[in-house]
Amino acid sequence: MLAAMALVVLVARPFIALMRYLITNQAIAAPFTSLIRWQAHWHVVRQSWAFFQNDFAGRISTRVMQTGPAVRSTLTASVTALWYILAYGVTAIA
Repeated sequence: MLAAMALVVLVARPFIALMRYLITNQAIAAPFTSLIRWQAHWHVVRQSWAFFQNDFAGRISTRVMQTGPAVRSTLTASVTALWYILAYGVTAIA
């Protein structure tokens, strides 16, 4: 029983933490920010001239640049919460 606990603490838990890090920060966060920025940019490009006359250019560009990281952090928090629910749920059931 002590060997099984040591295996969980020394192997399984770091492996689960590494997998969460890889999924969250490498597979989702890295390309997702650029994808959202490009989509926001193309949405702004298709606007009429009056759209830009009624608002400050700095405010529009700031929204385009800040939307990607904001959506990414929301998605990362959701994936992290889901990962913890899954890991602790399976562990509690086992």
